[in-house]
Amino acid sequence: GEDLREPLPNWTKDDLKDVTLYHQMFSPPSCNIRALLLYYGVDFKSHEGVKPNQPYKKIPVIDINGRQINDSSIILKNILPILTGGPLNERQSKWNTIIAQQMMWELEASAFSTSDNLKKFVNMAGADKGMLGFFLPVLAPLGAWFAPSSLRKKSTVPLKPLVEYCSSFKEAFDGKEFFGGAEPDAIDLAFFGVFSPFIAARISLAHQAIAEGG
Repeated sequence: GEDLREPLPNWTKDDLKDVTLYHQMFSPPSCNIRALLLYYGVDFKSHEGVKPNQPYKKIPVIDINGRQINDSSIILKNILPILTGGPLNERQSKWNTIIAQQMMWELEASAFSTSDNLKKFVNMAGADKGMLGFFLPVLAPLGAWFAPSSLRKKSTVPLKPLVEYCSSFKEAFDGKEFFGGAEPDAIDLAFFGVFSPFIAARISLAHQAIAEGG
C-alpha cells in the first residue's frame, strides 16, 4: 500500500474523536485492524464494506479525524505511534511487512486450496444463502482451483510454507511469552488478526500451522 503523503499530526489516543473503520467481518486484514483498535480501547464506528464515494475500492480503510488511511499495514504503521507513543521499530516493521505481504497471502492460498475449506469460510460468513448458496457446490471447486495461484501472485517475493512463517514468528519471541515481550504488541495482534477468521471457520490447516510452528 501507499503511505500517507502528509504525516498525521502529533495526536495522542485522547485526540481520536472521530474514527470510522470500513471493513468486512471475516476479512483477515480487517480482523488485523479491528484487533488493534479493540485491544487499545479505541472507540470507532463500524461500516461493513468499502468506503463509498471515493476511488479506493479495497478494505480496510480507516478515517481518523477526517484523514483517510488505506491498507492494513499502512494503517498499523501510522496509528501505532498514537496508541503507544512510539513508531514501529525495525523488528516490528520487518514482521508487519511479512505478515501483511507474505504470510497472509500464503495462509489464504493454502486455506482456499480445497473446496471444503472454501465452503466452511463461506458458511461462516453467512454468504451461503440465495444464489451463491445454490451454486456453491459448483463454485467452490472452481475457486479452489483458481484461488491459490491468484493469491500467491499478489506477493512480490516467493512465499514459504505457512508452517515456516509460524515457526519463524515463534523464534522471534526470543524466549519471551509474546513477540512484544511480557504482553502482546501490535505485531502479536496482527498475527492473531490474520489467523482469526480461519480459526473461527474451523479450518484445520490454520490450527495445524500454529501448532507445528511452535
